[in-house]
Amino acid sequence: MARALILSAAVAAFWTATALAQPVTDPTRPPAFVEASAGAAGTAQAPASPLQSVILRPGAKPRALLSGEWVELGKEYNGARLIKVTETSVTLKGPSGVETLYLTPDAEKKPVKLAPARQRGSQSGEKK
Repeated sequence: MARALILSAAVAAFWTATALAQPVTDPTRPPAFVEASAGAAGTAQAPASPLQSVILRPGAKPRALLSGEWVELGKEYNGARLIKVTETSVTLKGPSGVETLYLTPDAEKKPVKLAPARQRGSQSGEKK
């Protein structure tokens, strides 16, 4: 009986020490080197585009959400007129010239190349 009690106490002490020795980290947190580089360069980042969303509906004027304000095609935003709205960008014309704003400035849309269609007999695995 005493032997079982001593063994139980030793196992409990071992598990407690092991649990305390390992820090619990957040698995979604970026690695330390990413946080360090972001902290150093975080103040020098370029400002985000004011373009947040666009709406293109049949039978209605196109709209753009610029800095939280809905602007219809032909209306003004910060002294510039909205002259063009596409699914990925808007174009403003103002005193300083024409400026195009993109929803995703760093992303480039590329067409997908589709593989040629197989013949019907080779798809089903039938022998000819």
